[in-house]
Amino acid sequence: MMLLISRIYMQDNQFTSSLNVLVGLPLPTLSVANNQFSGWIPKELSSVQTFIYNGNSFSNGPAPPPPPYTPPPPAKARGNRTHSGYLILSLDS
Repeated sequence: MMLLISRIYMQDNQFTSSLNVLVGLPLPTLSVANNQFSGWIPKELSSVQTFIYNGNSFSNGPAPPPPPYTPPPPAKARGNRTHSGYLILSLDS
């Protein structure tokens, strides 16, 4: 049996960075409201039927073209940190 993620609810946390990591997921519902995301909303996410993104610091206007290739930054060592919040995934079989 294969399970598919059909909805992701990530609202009301303190997630940061951009939404590029969510591009390519076949989701009809995505909520990232009230976090600390920034940058541009990827145009690929326009196909998400229910996309809730208010309460973040997204840039306005068209996104700039991606650079030819930028290697990822080295991982930073992190001490023991506690995180609060929640992530709800809805699975369909």
